[in-house]
Amino acid sequence: MFGGRCVCERGREPEAARKPRPTHESAQEREVTSGLELSHARRRARRRQLSAVYNVHAVMMRRERRACEHSH
Repeated sequence: MFGGRCVCERGREPEAARKPRPTHESAQEREVTSGLELSHARRRARRRQLSAVYNVHAVMMRRERRACEHSH
């Protein structure tokens, strides 16, 4: 039960998941010089960032689903 209304009626995706998250670069990854290494570092940073987003989203969905089941 969120805001007095069931999650089922309110659309699947929670608000926080819709907002784009800021990208986090470490100083080390910013100063890599060669093009190949740079793209690799960027890809690695992107993957780490994405997995964090997915984890947060999964936790929120789980929490909402549990609350939804209890409210019926």
